[in-house]
Amino acid sequence: SNRRKTCFSSKNVYDSCKINAKICIDMLKSIYNKVFGRIFMDEQKNKDRIMQAATDLFQEKGPKFTMDELASALKMSKKTLYVYFTDKEDLFHHAVDHIFDSITDAKSKIITDETIELRERIIETLQVLPRQYQHIDFRQLYMLKDKYPRVYEHLSKRLESNWETTIELLEKGQREHVLRDFSIPVFKTIYESTLEHFFERDVLKANHISYPDALREVVEIIMNGISE
Repeated sequence: SNRRKTCFSSKNVYDSCKINAKICIDMLKSIYNKVFGRIFMDEQKNKDRIMQAATDLFQEKGPKFTMDELASALKMSKKTLYVYFTDKEDLFHHAVDHIFDSITDAKSKIITDETIELRERIIETLQVLPRQYQHIDFRQLYMLKDKYPRVYEHLSKRLESNWETTIELLEKGQREHVLRDFSIPVFKTIYESTLEHFFERDVLKANHISYPDALREVVEIIMNGISE
């Protein structure tokens, strides 16, 4: 009887330890998520602040602005800036991703919006430029090619990527006779090459054409041609 009681008591102690251990683990997980989740959110918030300030300086001075000027605009030490970005090239690299990720998100919303007519969805997808970037002077991007060739190469790669949903939309337009039959790879090449030409040279700046206006003109020519 005493032996059975001892075994029973040991089992209770073991079960109790298991329960307490689970509670402790759950508490630690909760604390970890709260602390590190907050750190991640604060880090992302600071990165977004830096990106916005860098965008404003780029609009004002092009890629010639300095990290000192950026730190001053943010009322932040340059040392703190380098916690988030190793140098100016790293900042530009992330800025390219930030812009193209925003464009991809905006495209996805348009493509999946069945309330917009198919032809209009195609046009909006091809000329989409998120509101927060409509004031940026993209005409100055050509200046990156000489000073930051790796950033410019990354920009070119992003321009050529994430075409899957756009291609599906174009194919849908062809199936539903909103668009005529044409070679989508040729279309993609023409579109990409035109935009890359805008980024590569000062053709827009020299002709006093804004990037959003040039983008709309390109899509207008592609969709409607140049015949009367």
